[in-house]
Amino acid sequence: MPVTPVELSGKKILITGPTGQVALPVVENLARSAEVWTLARFSKDEDRARIEALGARTIKADLADPASLEAVPEDLDYVLNFAVVKSGDFDYDLAANAEGLGHLMTRCRRVKAFLHFSSTAVYEYAGQEPRREDSPLGDKER
Repeated sequence: MPVTPVELSGKKILITGPTGQVALPVVENLARSAEVWTLARFSKDEDRARIEALGARTIKADLADPASLEAVPEDLDYVLNFAVVKSGDFDYDLAANAEGLGHLMTRCRRVKAFLHFSSTAVYEYAGQEPRREDSPLGDKER
C-alpha cells in the first residue's frame, strides 16, 4: 500500500533544535506554509532573531528543565525533535537528551505524531562506518 504524505500546510508544528544544521532548513521550509514554533535554549540573541526572521515563533526553554516546557503550546499538531545536547557533562546531557525528551513527549501527548531524530554521537567514533543499536558506546557514556 502506498504511503500518503501528511499535508503540513496550515498545521501547528513544534521543531526543537532549530539552530542546528539539520533542523534549520526544515524550519525555513515549513515556516512558509505552517505555523512553526521552535524550542531551544537560544543562548545567542542573534540565533533567536534568525529563526524569527524565517517566520517561526520561538520558545526559550531547556529540555533538562521540565518547568521550562510550560511555554510549549498544548494545541500542537506535530513535533519534530532535532534537539541534542553534547556538553560533555554526562548527567546534564542525559537529563536533556533522554529525560527531557520524555518530558517533552508528555507535554505534547495530544499531537498527531511526534518524530524523534537521534544521532550517532553517542557511539564510539569509528569513521563513517554504519552503526547498530548494540554498537559500543563512547567512553563518556559508559
